[in-house]
Amino acid sequence: MGTVVVYHFEMTSAKSVENSRSKRPATREAIEALGFIPLMETAAVVDHTQLDGNGFVRPEVRVE
Repeated sequence: MGTVVVYHFEMTSAKSVENSRSKRPATREAIEALGFIPLMETAAVVDHTQLDGNGFVRPEVRVE
């Protein structure tokens, strides 16, 4: 599979009316499946092995 592009996204918490940026980036497909929109300017390329089974970058991986 090689490399994939991941993005951060904005989400709204039930406890807050303000949007917050995701802590972990994810693939566009994973983000859109949750009903969110990827922040295209946050695109980063990672190896596919750095993703979990849901398309999110594993917590221990740092993405700059």
